[in-house]
Amino acid sequence: MSGYTPRAKRKYSQNFFTDPETLALCVDMMKLQAENHVLEIGPGTGVLTQLLIERVRHLTAIEIDRDLLELLRLEYGYAQGLEFVEADFMRWPLEPWAQGLPLAQRKLVANIPYHLTSEIINKVLNLENLKKNGVSAELPWFSDIFLMVQNEVAQKIVSPEGSKDYGVLNIAVNLAAETEVMAILPKELFQPRPKVDSALLHLKPRTQPLVEISDSAGFWRLVTRIFQLRRKTLRNVMRSLDLAAEKVAVLEKKWNLGLRGETYSILDLAELAQDIGAAD
Repeated sequence: MSGYTPRAKRKYSQNFFTDPETLALCVDMMKLQAENHVLEIGPGTGVLTQLLIERVRHLTAIEIDRDLLELLRLEYGYAQGLEFVEADFMRWPLEPWAQGLPLAQRKLVANIPYHLTSEIINKVLNLENLKKNGVSAELPWFSDIFLMVQNEVAQKIVSPEGSKDYGVLNIAVNLAAETEVMAILPKELFQPRPKVDSALLHLKPRTQPLVEISDSAGFWRLVTRIFQLRRKTLRNVMRSLDLAAEKVAVLEKKWNLGLRGETYSILDLAELAQDIGAAD
């Protein structure tokens, strides 16, 4: 923003990216095409906005901070194909923006506030629908999602089964999308400097579910209980679900209930949940 960095507002959890060269490398990794329609959440000082509008013909940037928005419009209002919207993204409907745009052209890029990470991921992947119905949607909102998030959260999302970071968030996100950490972004690249590093997280929403879940409520009941009793074996988890001893015995013919549930993959957990339902 012409060498000027506005004062960050704590109520919006603002941490502005201050290294255009590193950010340019990140944007290059996204392999955006000119015909893409990109949605940016929280353009902040416009460093990322500038790099995006140089690469794509259609950019919509949503900013909740009115003071920043005035500066952004002064700095970048001339750019063709760039639209600034004053709105709270969590209350902003995605459907009107996405309507009529081919899925392959719809991209999301954002440096998001740490405290809203789960809520934003939940919205852009439609995870509430996933948990209710077993699928996130007929078609996802975006073909690619690139988020700068707290590195610790990114690692939780990409970690394999059996790791300390494997959990409910990991399972929900990976059911809905392919996941990848593209880069680690040191805290020194942000102003004000946060206490922890960030990561560039790539989510590629699935157009077909990773696995068909016939009983979504039963699946999430099992998954939630497994990670509530993380250090317990599956046998203990089964008891906590009030399964009769004879039903546990049936399951034990197929499954090693002496293992911890956290060692089971998403596909295994879906199959186990189905078997539990059949045993009821």
